[in-house]
Amino acid sequence: MKHLVMMLLCLTGLTLFAAGNDLDFELYNIGDQLYDTKQIRAKPNLKLIAVDFFSIHCEPCKKALPEWSKLYEAYKGKGLEIIVVVLPVEDDREKELQKIELFFKNNPIPFALAYDKYKLVGKKYGVVTAQGSAQVPQAFVIDRAGKLVFKSEGHDEVVKKIKDVLK
Repeated sequence: MKHLVMMLLCLTGLTLFAAGNDLDFELYNIGDQLYDTKQIRAKPNLKLIAVDFFSIHCEPCKKALPEWSKLYEAYKGKGLEIIVVVLPVEDDREKELQKIELFFKNNPIPFALAYDKYKLVGKKYGVVTAQGSAQVPQAFVIDRAGKLVFKSEGHDEVVKKIKDVLK
């Protein structure tokens, strides 16, 4: 009986480990359209997806937006997709969404933007703790197979890595 319990625990652990390595997600963008990384990865020319976890209350996050925009414009033809995943800070998620919409209306970006209203994607990526606090900025680079290529808390390191991969 102990062996059966141990085997079940191991299988459960393997399942959780495998699920924890699944970096695909679906989120709605500010325009209420679904952004699905599986569909994005299926594009024939895609090579990398950069996922940037962002807060409008994070100064380094805001300073990185122009650099992300330049990178996107230079490398979108070489297979780069970028998505900014905005995490709420305030408990009033609707009020926070209004602030986010206003911020990006005044600071438009040429790539995808999604609102992680309940921080589920942030938790999946380990950016948000079980208690709900977030560590931003953090960016992840995923290849077309959905595997993690690189992760960093510094945008400069991610930009350099993307440029190296997409030369």
